Amino acid sequence: MSGMMFELTFQAYLERVPRFQYPLSQLGLDSKEITEKISDVFQDINSDFRGNILNLEETCTTHKDHKLYKFGLLLHMPFKVTATEGRYVQGTLSHDLKADVKHPAVKGGKVDPQLLLKSFEKSYKKALGHIGQLKTESGKSYTFKLTSGYADGRPVFEMNTFDAGVKVDKLLFKFPLAYIFEVDPNIYVGTRRHFTAFELTRDHGIRISTRKVLDFLMILTQILDLPARQMEDIYHAYLAVSNPHNKTLFEITWEALLLVNHTLKHPDVLRVLMFQLIHYRKTNSVDLAAFAAFFAGFIAKYKRVEAVEEELEGSTTS
Repeated sequence: MSGMMFELTFQAYLERVPRFQYPLSQLGLDSKEITEKISDVFQDINSDFRGNILNLEETCTTHKDHKLYKFGLLLHMPFKVTATEGRYVQGTLSHDLKADVKHPAVKGGKVDPQLLLKSFEKSYKKALGHIGQLKTESGKSYTFKLTSGYADGRPVFEMNTFDAGVKVDKLLFKFPLAYIFEVDPNIYVGTRRHFTAFELTRDHGIRISTRKVLDFLMILTQILDLPARQMEDIYHAYLAVSNPHNKTLFEITWEALLLVNHTLKHPDVLRVLMFQLIHYRKTNSVDLAAFAAFFAGFIAKYKRVEAVEEELEGSTTS
């Protein structure tokens, strides 16, 4: 198929692209310390919930990967479930999860989504109560408050952070819940009475892949008159309306570049790059080493005199 060889070459190149990271601000360091402490205490307290938190740091609304974690807070549950055959409930393919275990969320041999929510909330608040006031290495002392509500039909928790009684807007953690059970390849999201299943390995792979495309786009901020934060916003806006599941990484990159092209006041340099990319795709005339050399040379040739803009304001974590 025309272009397929280059698309594989391009995908291999993305594997080599280093992850883009903002330098950690002081709030970023505090956020990391806060989430590590809460996750550790949540695991260690004598709780009947018994699940472990996997990604609390990424649920901070100012974390640069926050929008890539569509499932919210992932919780690893230490028991096995058996999913019943899916059936459509109000247009959603739903499952019951059978479990032979003593747990406050298991009722009549099935996991109850609402009881699971209540058990999590009780245990999380217990962990926060155990911590009380957290003094970080920065010298600041933080307290926390957990609340809950609904967004897009899903229960969503918010954890506000306070410094000397004043809310810290950039340390707001907001998340729905998703669950991973023992020896099961799926992520489960609770509805009111049932669960929806998503393939863990596939979704994780897609998230990593889309992250690599963003890392590639961030390199282009060295040659384009476009701040890194704006590049992120453009890409996340693209992902919000696009379905990357059935697209190659080159197709995702190309569609994102089209949006970037429309944003730039002076798109000439980007258009030169896009012309070369489409030429390679049509001719399959470049291997990995040659493409890496071309791209490095292109960046060096057109790199702006100004350093890449590092917008620390508003960024908390890498």
